[in-house]
Order: sequence, then structure tokens, then C-alpha cells
Amino acid sequence: MTKADTTVIDKPATDGKAESAEKPKLAANTVSAGSGPNLVYILYLIAAVFPPAGFAGVAGVAMAYQNIADASELAQEHYRFQIRSFWLWVGMAVIGAIGAYFVVGLLVLAAASVWFILRCVKGMTFLNKGKSYPNPETFLW
Repeated sequence: MTKADTTVIDKPATDGKAESAEKPKLAANTVSAGSGPNLVYILYLIAAVFPPAGFAGVAGVAMAYQNIADASELAQEHYRFQIRSFWLWVGMAVIGAIGAYFVVGLLVLAAASVWFILRCVKGMTFLNKGKSYPNPETFLW
């Protein structure tokens, strides 16, 4: 934490002298760069690894849509990447489900899950380093 991120508060000491304590400043209605997007990545991974818990992915995309407006610039970039990844994954899953009748769809479903997991892991890696995803508009990871 830097000096610019803190507010000095004078509080009386027990011996009558005032002490200075630093209290962190928190901006109203902001989502930290790491906590919100990281939770969305975790929810996505739960949905991808354990398909019956697909509601976790829906909860994750809902959180991304809800928090994007009040988030820091870094978090907004990750939310945009997460929203795009979710809808691409849903599209591939629908195509795979339709094609499952012809067995090839099962391969599409498996490939879609691997693709989604790789994007989530890579996104978490960049987020934990404090960086935005290098090319969020790409289809690949």
C-alpha cells in the first residue's frame, strides 16, 4: 500500500498525546482488481470440470455483468474477457450437444471444455500478475 492509498487519522493516546494511524482508503462501489474476477474464474472452472454444476457458470457470468461498471480498469478487461469466453463456450456446447447424436458432438463438447478451462487458467494467471489478458478478442487462448 502506498502513501497515496492511505488516510492519516489522529487518535488520542492514553497518555494525552495524539497518535497518527494510517487507515486504507476504499473507493465507494469499486470492485478490487483481483477478488471479483478471480471468483468468476473459479465459478467457471467449477462449471467446466463438473458439468452438473453448470449453474456456477451462469452465476459467474451474472457476476461479471453486474460488476463490470463499478470495477477498476484491469477488472473490467478481465470481466469482458470472461463474458466473451462464457458465451463462446455456451455456443460450442450447444453445437456439441446437437452433434452428440452423431457422436462427433461428444468430441466437440470435450474440446469446448478443455478450451474453456485453458482460457480460465490463463486468465487467472494474468490476473494474479496484475496484467490484463493480452488479446481478449481472440478465439484461441
